[in-house]
Amino acid sequence: MAQQLEEKSKKLLTRAKERISLLYIEKARIEQSEYGVQIRQGNKISEIPITTISCIILGPGTTITHRAVSNIAQAGCSICWMGMNQAVFYAYGEPATNKSKNILKQMHYHESKVLHTEIIHKMYNWRYPNDKIKSMTLNKLKGHEGIRVKECYERCAKLYNIDWDGRIYDKFDFEKSDTVNKYISALNNILYAITEAIILIMGYSPAIGFIHTGRIDSFVFDISDLFKERLTIPLAFKLTKEYGFFNRDLMIKEFRKEITEQKTIKQMVKYLEELFSDNVSLIDAELKIWDSFDYTNDI
Repeated sequence: MAQQLEEKSKKLLTRAKERISLLYIEKARIEQSEYGVQIRQGNKISEIPITTISCIILGPGTTITHRAVSNIAQAGCSICWMGMNQAVFYAYGEPATNKSKNILKQMHYHESKVLHTEIIHKMYNWRYPNDKIKSMTLNKLKGHEGIRVKECYERCAKLYNIDWDGRIYDKFDFEKSDTVNKYISALNNILYAITEAIILIMGYSPAIGFIHTGRIDSFVFDISDLFKERLTIPLAFKLTKEYGFFNRDLMIKEFRKEITEQKTIKQMVKYLEELFSDNVSLIDAELKIWDSFDYTNDI
């Protein structure tokens, strides 16, 4: 039985690299079908390829049956509930993971000052490979990051000739923002949903962050930040330039196209694999102090 679950876990990890990103559904009923899960919208019925999707995002007016949730979870697909225009991220439902090895490893890296620091340096080095990351404290790194992100905003505004007064938004009132800030907020929320799905599929915890801490989704912010400056920020300015107003459907279409071309899902999986790839023998040795508990076979 344990061997079968181990094989299932490996298959889910492999599929995580090959899955498409997301499926957004609103004003529909999702239920079990003869072949898996289907969407009903009036007289229209469509099958959902749940084994090839990382995350299903449920928008307003959506209902889902208990059996459909069970089928989606068994396929290793996450479910997220979001508000209108992706302005609010309400909650997520995670698929059951078969192994606790990765989350234990993540916890070990988090609690070790040396390993925790290595993780921070890795993530910042991936974003800013030409900067002297290791010479900065965490507070200086965060300040440096703020400067670089601000430069990214200004660079995109100049490229697309968009008036830019800064990142100004009210998370409780989406409509107060200008068009480009609406796109940035909505695109980031979709990115968070996908990132959370991949983290969960691979058996890590969204809560155990390294740069961000203290939130239930701290690690989601850590990983999402690796992609914003090349994905959500440029796309927000591009959409503002092309359409001049906020259009949710066009945004989701363009976002899906962009992450497919950039191979974002594969890159996210690669980052997570490489993030905890060092000192594995040390971790195994230290964890084996609990010799009556074989964490590698924990289910």
